[in-house]
Amino acid sequence: MSFLSETAQQIWDQYKTEIETHYFLFPTRRSMLYFNRNMAAHVGRPIWMPNGLTSDGWVKQHCPYIIADELTLVYYLYKIAYEIGFVHNDFQEFYPFGKVILSDFNDIDLSLADVNALFMDIEADHNSYPEYGQNKDLWDSILTDKSSALQKQLVLNWKYLLPLYQQFKQSLHENGLAYKGMIYRYTVENLHQIDFKGQEVFHFIGFNHLTKAEEKLLKYLKDNHRCFFYWNTHPVLFQSSIEAAECINNGIQQFGQSYHRLKPVAQSQIEIIQTNTAIGQVKLAGQLVSEWQNTSLPENSAIILSDPILMEPLLSSLPEQVDTVNISMGYPLYYSPVKALLDWIFDIWASMEDDNYLHRDLVDRLMNHYYMTVYSKSKGIASLIDKQKYYLYNELSKDDPLLTIIFSKTKDIEEVFDKMLKILELLVEVSEVDFHIHVMSFAQHCITRLRDIVLKLDNKWSISFLQKLLAQFFIQADVPFKGEPLKGLQILGKLEMQNLSFDNVVIIGLNEGVWPNASNHSTIPVSVRQHYGLTSTRDKLQTSSYYFWTSVLNAQRVVLLHSSGDDVLGAKGESRYIQQLRFGELGLDVYEKTVGFETGDRPTSIKSIAKSKDIYKLLYIFLIEKGLSASSLNDYVECGFRFAYKHLLDVREKDIQEESISPKDFGIIFHNILQQLYSPYHSQNLTAEDFKSMKSQIPSLVESHYMEYFNIRDSAILGHGLHWLEIQTLINSLIRVIEIDSDLDPFSIISVEEKIEARLEVDDIQVKLKGFIDRVDTMGKNTYRIIDYKTGNSNTSGQRDTDFFGDNYKPHVVQLMMYVLLWNKNYPMKQPILSAHYTLKDKNVINYLKIMGETRINLDIINEFEDQLRDVVAQMLNDQLSFDQTDDIKKCTYCSFKTLCERQNIA
Repeated sequence: MSFLSETAQQIWDQYKTEIETHYFLFPTRRSMLYFNRNMAAHVGRPIWMPNGLTSDGWVKQHCPYIIADELTLVYYLYKIAYEIGFVHNDFQEFYPFGKVILSDFNDIDLSLADVNALFMDIEADHNSYPEYGQNKDLWDSILTDKSSALQKQLVLNWKYLLPLYQQFKQSLHENGLAYKGMIYRYTVENLHQIDFKGQEVFHFIGFNHLTKAEEKLLKYLKDNHRCFFYWNTHPVLFQSSIEAAECINNGIQQFGQSYHRLKPVAQSQIEIIQTNTAIGQVKLAGQLVSEWQNTSLPENSAIILSDPILMEPLLSSLPEQVDTVNISMGYPLYYSPVKALLDWIFDIWASMEDDNYLHRDLVDRLMNHYYMTVYSKSKGIASLIDKQKYYLYNELSKDDPLLTIIFSKTKDIEEVFDKMLKILELLVEVSEVDFHIHVMSFAQHCITRLRDIVLKLDNKWSISFLQKLLAQFFIQADVPFKGEPLKGLQILGKLEMQNLSFDNVVIIGLNEGVWPNASNHSTIPVSVRQHYGLTSTRDKLQTSSYYFWTSVLNAQRVVLLHSSGDDVLGAKGESRYIQQLRFGELGLDVYEKTVGFETGDRPTSIKSIAKSKDIYKLLYIFLIEKGLSASSLNDYVECGFRFAYKHLLDVREKDIQEESISPKDFGIIFHNILQQLYSPYHSQNLTAEDFKSMKSQIPSLVESHYMEYFNIRDSAILGHGLHWLEIQTLINSLIRVIEIDSDLDPFSIISVEEKIEARLEVDDIQVKLKGFIDRVDTMGKNTYRIIDYKTGNSNTSGQRDTDFFGDNYKPHVVQLMMYVLLWNKNYPMKQPILSAHYTLKDKNVINYLKIMGETRINLDIINEFEDQLRDVVAQMLNDQLSFDQTDDIKKCTYCSFKTLCERQNIA
């Protein structure tokens, strides 16, 4: 039986309908909702539920102020700081530091500290440590290298903190605004003025660590009213190794304990599971929920997220049968898809400020965002992405209202806000997922609020600063998931989980530095904080400990997930709570296991594909019908496993878009232009005038081929950025080839871009050989040359013997020999032939194939190559030999299939 259930039963049994006149206070709204449900279930009939509020809600009722959002508060703080000379910088520079000062003011008021004495001590401390004071971590965390002026200014101005605090609060008072600490301080200092009529009996349920303001409030109510305090206790909580024990003991000693456990403590079943990453934990949580669906109602299971950044991947990992999910935690907009979407749109707008062109990366990234893909699908918008590197932004609108807004320049900051709101409005209209609709709608509300504040400031705002400001605002803007009704799978944060009880609980992110996480950024030195009783790291650890242990001890089945190493949450090893469970002698049954693959330099088994009947049939079809090329032959010689996957099973490498022109793109355009230049001169000697004419055509040909290949519609874009650079590279490379050829007098073209095939008899099988020969020409006295253009490096030298497929195997040598063999089979040679790479990276351009020091390839060498090739194909056809993974891991470095081979860590 849970703490809230037993408390509700105990109070009803003792007071019955008298509770209708009692007042109930809770630390969280979630605790209040579950208490009311348990009370109604125990009574078993309709009753008037007692008056209930969170402690924050009760304090707000008795205070004339409205709690403002953080941006509004920092804005008021900045105005005062600027007026009194605490800062002279603009709001952009002050904002991150202003948030820290605001947090400190809040803490000061919650601790009811003597502000005059405290600020004198702060100034004294900073005068003793003129560079940093005791706050080096603070400076390192919120200031950048460019902030030295602000840092120096603030270090010299600590004497202004007291007037800043006083005038800031006065300004808020005049505007009816406040922060949490301010309303608590006001309320406890004016308790004697509160009319408590109808509030004679108070029940305080499930509180833990109390601030000084909360202690004073509870003490006043206890001294002047009938008050009962129910502390969520469990024998384990009072073990010496548990930090939560201290705050619970302090509460019981000060206010007493009215809670009496009605049934013996139930033993929780606890399992600790280690995974490789935080995402692995999320995936495993989805599997656990699927298993529990068969034995428990969804509302009896809860997933606790240690960090809201995991919210979206968790929702994507839940099984389909989970049709109701109840989120009851704040979800910062900073981690939402909205943040990423607006960031990418801001990048586009910032780019437009400087130019009329947009790089493909910006457009590609935006259009692949989840919200944009949903919108494009709903509107039937075809992909905007093709081979083009740059776009004129006005050609991207597609006559669509959303794309028109995104791909148009903005006049001023007010228009930027209007555009953001309209973008989200159009995306909400086509979304069908409640979670995303809720997130986008809340983002609209926050942007509207930010707009109201920003337009009041007399500043010249840049797109980049507004982007940073929006990000800062989103960090503190939590999407409010109310958690009603209490149905479906429960997804909770640490705070929302306290005092609740479920059959099944999964906690994600149980790593040190994540849970607990007691980091504290403050302008107030540690020694001063301790002296005045401000919230300390120790206090945060006690609170965190309470959240964890009450979550675990009140559940029947608990699974604690943690990462084995660093992950996206900033994990630093397993949490101390796991250590306490393992070594704390708590009397709990704990089971441990690891899920996932080990990482590191562990050996892996050699991968191979046996030549089964199906595989052999595919091999036969490949060799007879598709044909063996130089590249597929190279795949087989280097790694049989790669050959089988790529050419028999047809598993292909992913086509990755390059930031700049890829070697493949460069080669295609290069080949096409040379083919166009040389084709008119087939079988005739070229003159100096012919070469001069070809050189003059190169710039216009490059431009037209380039525009066609990358689907560019406006030639003006070619004079910009990477397009211009790539075009110049192509022009220069082509001119170098023409100049080299012009020196080969006489010179004649025999063939360009010829597809050529031949048959090789192997064990009574006519194996098809194939290839594309870029060019065949003659030079001098009828010397034939077979030319292959290469955009990369070439290694055709060093072939000291005719052992082409032995230990000294060279792919480039075999490639050129394949072309020579194919040509000879189609056009039998009467004299030796030359073969070469035209290598664009080589300053000499021509790189001739050399075998035993000779560039002329005679018939004996060709026949020797053919015999060795026949042996290789025979080995390929041997059904007793499998397609094995190479044992030379150097060949795996750039292989696209190394993930399949478990060699992805090879670099």
